[in-house]
Amino acid sequence: MENNFVSFLDDPLLEEEEEEDNFVNFLDDTSLDKEENFVSFLDDSLLEEEPAPDAYSEDEIVSNNSLYQVAENFVALRYGDQAIEDATREDVVNKFLNNRRGTSSGNSVSGLAELDFLNEISKDTKKMATTGEAYALYENMSGLYSSETTLSEKASGTLDFLRYAILDPINLVGFGVGRVAAGGAFKVAMTVAKKEALKAMSKEAAKTVATKETIKEAGEKAMAVAVDRIGKDSISQTASNLATRTAMKGQGLKKLAQTSAMKEIGAVTAFDGVVAVGMEFGYQNGLVRTGVQEDVNKYALGIAFIGASVMGGVQAGSVLRRGEVDIALPSLAVKTPEPEDINILKQLSESIVEYSNRGVPKKLQWERKVKAGRNLDELDSEFFIDMLIGIGDADKGETYLKGLSQIAFESGVVFKKNVAKDTYSNWISNLIVKSDPQDIKTFAKAWSKATGTKIKDVNKLSTKDFANIFAAKINNAARVLNAASQGSRMHGIGQGDYNLRRFVDDALDLGLMPKEKAVTRLDKLAEGIPSVVGESVSGIQNRVIRTLVSHPSTSYLNFLGWNVQTALGSAVDVSGAILHGGVGTIKKAFGMLDKGADPLRVSSMVIKANANRIKLMLNPTMTHEAYKSILSLRGAELDGLTDVLPGGIKEASTVLADSSLSINAQLLGIKTDEAIDLIQKLSLVKGQDAFTKSQEFIYQLDKGLRVGFNKSWDEFFTDPNAFKNIASKDYRGIESEALQRTLERISSKSYKDKGTVGEIAGLIEDARNIPFVGLLVPFGRFFNNTVDFAIQQTPLLPHVTKSLGGFYKTKSYSELTARSTFTLGTIYTLAQSESENRKQGLGIDQMFDPMNPGQIINVQYDYPISFYKYAGRYFSYFLDGETPPPEIVERIRKDVGVGSLTRSLGQTGRDVQSILDTILSGEDEAFIRAMQKTFTAVGSQAISGITRPLEPVNFTVGLLAGSDGEVIDRKQGNIFLNKSLRYMDNIVPMLTGGEMAPQSQQAAGGPSFVQTTKMLGKRPVRLTATERVMNIMGIPTYKLNASYSVSQKAPESANIFNEHMFNAIESESQKLLDTGFAKMSSAKQKLIWGEVAQRQKKIAKTLLFINNSGASDTVDLMFEISDKYSWKEIDSALEGISKNMDENLQFEDLTRGQMYSLQTWLETKKTRTLLGN
Repeated sequence: MENNFVSFLDDPLLEEEEEEDNFVNFLDDTSLDKEENFVSFLDDSLLEEEPAPDAYSEDEIVSNNSLYQVAENFVALRYGDQAIEDATREDVVNKFLNNRRGTSSGNSVSGLAELDFLNEISKDTKKMATTGEAYALYENMSGLYSSETTLSEKASGTLDFLRYAILDPINLVGFGVGRVAAGGAFKVAMTVAKKEALKAMSKEAAKTVATKETIKEAGEKAMAVAVDRIGKDSISQTASNLATRTAMKGQGLKKLAQTSAMKEIGAVTAFDGVVAVGMEFGYQNGLVRTGVQEDVNKYALGIAFIGASVMGGVQAGSVLRRGEVDIALPSLAVKTPEPEDINILKQLSESIVEYSNRGVPKKLQWERKVKAGRNLDELDSEFFIDMLIGIGDADKGETYLKGLSQIAFESGVVFKKNVAKDTYSNWISNLIVKSDPQDIKTFAKAWSKATGTKIKDVNKLSTKDFANIFAAKINNAARVLNAASQGSRMHGIGQGDYNLRRFVDDALDLGLMPKEKAVTRLDKLAEGIPSVVGESVSGIQNRVIRTLVSHPSTSYLNFLGWNVQTALGSAVDVSGAILHGGVGTIKKAFGMLDKGADPLRVSSMVIKANANRIKLMLNPTMTHEAYKSILSLRGAELDGLTDVLPGGIKEASTVLADSSLSINAQLLGIKTDEAIDLIQKLSLVKGQDAFTKSQEFIYQLDKGLRVGFNKSWDEFFTDPNAFKNIASKDYRGIESEALQRTLERISSKSYKDKGTVGEIAGLIEDARNIPFVGLLVPFGRFFNNTVDFAIQQTPLLPHVTKSLGGFYKTKSYSELTARSTFTLGTIYTLAQSESENRKQGLGIDQMFDPMNPGQIINVQYDYPISFYKYAGRYFSYFLDGETPPPEIVERIRKDVGVGSLTRSLGQTGRDVQSILDTILSGEDEAFIRAMQKTFTAVGSQAISGITRPLEPVNFTVGLLAGSDGEVIDRKQGNIFLNKSLRYMDNIVPMLTGGEMAPQSQQAAGGPSFVQTTKMLGKRPVRLTATERVMNIMGIPTYKLNASYSVSQKAPESANIFNEHMFNAIESESQKLLDTGFAKMSSAKQKLIWGEVAQRQKKIAKTLLFINNSGASDTVDLMFEISDKYSWKEIDSALEGISKNMDENLQFEDLTRGQMYSLQTWLETKKTRTLLGN
């Protein structure tokens, strides 16, 4: 017995007298004669004394094998084996400490990511034990500033803590909350104006003699009055704020005592306090779950809340700085007279007198053109046109009669649109109305002197009568468009202006005659839809889309996108300035500068503008004040900034645009918009929008003013002649370009225009307004911006489109060259790192987190980072002498190419395609099924869009309820509810008392868990071995799942198969990685992988059939039938069986016996066909 046991251990047999020696030999090839040899055999690591708690630091963890092993095991488990492969001990320990410092510091992203990790491993006791050891290792370290740590360790640790604290998205959010609490927005006031207009319309509609025209006129009049009042209130409030800041300059405590300041500081402190307690609870909960401590320390939670007051102190410091760095506020700095002050009718009378007193060419003399004793309204329109634009000789540069336009301009009263419908003719008429009524007689005397005739009944005319006659005559003039063009040019505006033909469409014709609305292709598509239905559905869709983007993650991603875009823009500006400055220096030295050109000055101004940008960033509050001030001053001229959110999402729609909806319906729409506005404030959409727009627009306009006027923002707007400069064509061009560049930086620029390209762009942008289609293509404007961005980054392509297509008129060739050159360098650098990332098993959309070197993050939605990342991955193949696999090309097309337009469709897009396919095939049952699925998908998409802002609440409920953070398989159970309530899947089970669906399983990734950090814009990834292998080959991981056919017909079977497939293939994938899979040629990789995947699929199917083949189980048969037959074949078979059984059978409701009948029917179809049955 003993010998058999020994032989089992080793062969040959161990004889008794040799046992001791052989045992020693077994331990070591050399005999252990001494105790020292035995100890040396065991290795220092086995008997190495573990330091006592509080007695070891970072360096000891690196050098002590037992301590290091704990850290390494955790890093491999937490981030994946790639985190320790080819890494030094120092690197591994650094990743370990980054993890713990990020979490213990209260960093929101780190804390939530760690919570997700613990949820994933909570059912694996071994992994939880490994994690607990690592947590305890950190908890027992020496204090960072204790005597045990070196100076370099103190510095490194301090930097880590500061980095995690300062760059925490929650801190940025906190400041935003403070600003929201402290004050309102211009848009709120505009909503009030809309309400007043609608109330006036309602009052007018109640009259028995009311018509559609009088109702509309009442609304527009009320709107104009309200907007005028709001504008004055805004300027008054700005002046009050400025006066307060000026008076309190240097008086810190008084500043802090202001109600607005206290609200702001209090909001920030409260917000950060709640977050700090939440993060501390999460950290301690992790220690409890892993056995490091027994319970949550409630006193520590209190300390965390108190510690959060530090951020309140930081915000107080921000409040104290306000006013110390001044930025000119245009609405206060630019002194513009009121219409009453200039008395334009009196000045026109004086101009007419001067005209009659000087010798002018006979063809221009009025007395030759009039008949005696005519009424004012009987005069020919030509006289009124002369009064509008004046009389002169353009060739000689002489002015004989100053018209109203020139008088207004020289007096400092400049036409601006307060609302989009304001017209030049209304503005001129208003100036006349505001004149002194007595000056009607003054005008009549001047007229009599100039023409030799009197105006009849002049004593009966009021200024309003005169204004109405003036407008009517101009409207009927045959020369109206030419007159309008001349009048607009006096205000610095012409058809060649930069303002995207705005004045050609709206102001150029001065609103003096009605325009026919251009009919677009989109309008033709919508012709068959009743206007009330179309407007109602379109309004609902747009509100759903606004709600869909009302989420902290959207705010963060928009901020990130702007950050990259503006950094690239500044890099191009500065590099171009340096290049031009250098060339200019050389040319100037040799006297080769072009006449009037001074590249040195331009370069200097651009560099100064970028230096000033730093000041703007450091003083965001005053920058935002200046932004609000310029909006107040310029009115509707800058509507492009206020009517769209970053990413091209339209703000609340205008209510007085000839709406077909009832007044009550419009008021209800305003109420809904107010609720959405509140949600957008709470989700930081409004705060991020205000910050990015104010920073970018002030910078762009400041840069333009420096280059165009040789004046900074402050110098320009505080100039006594600022009101005249603002009316100039040069300023309007600079302002318009600043507007367009700002919209471009926040991916909100409109590319609608005439011509084929512009019409296509317009169709894509406006598709969101098509009833029922809008939800399928909600982000058309953002898509257009991504297309333009890609073109501008591609070498030579923007040059070709500029020279041949007439695009990029305001961008120089040097700017386009600098941009594409910068992009080339960036992509080349990324291509080199992407080559290494591929070999480590990172997907095309994955990268190592700069904040946390061990963590992998997904950047699929981080545009434009994803653009550069994908381009780098594509070209990395060429650097390695390979061809990008078709799967990678398809992924690029889908994520950053044309496919991104409908990326949000997801399953809905496939269902629409299914409808088209079934229409062509003539399958009635399949068509009905596809229609049902599509309406389910569209409806659920609308509901989930509305409920998306509840996701943070949903997460909190799950945390408090102890949820494991499992993602449910939404294809099982009630699909409509599962998709509709995707952002409430923690709340719903609490209300219903049951799970919505089983946990989702992925064949390559295993069980699916919630990514809580995505709420803050970060998407950490923990790669499985299978995912790494597939990423190395560029194969999408979803392709390992059960077929699409099975997932649609038998979702439960598909989910179970995926679970078995993951368990079967994960260990095989790890073996491949361990045997140098990454270093093999791509052809060999795919050959080996194909064999492994095919073999393990058979095993997974076998396991599914074995475990799910009970008497009442149908999972195995549903899988087999769904994988083999189409819906057409299944429906046809069920129809035949139903007739025989006289029962209406549905595939998903069949018993096991009925499944066997169905399978037999399908398998014998050919035989029955041959037999004629």
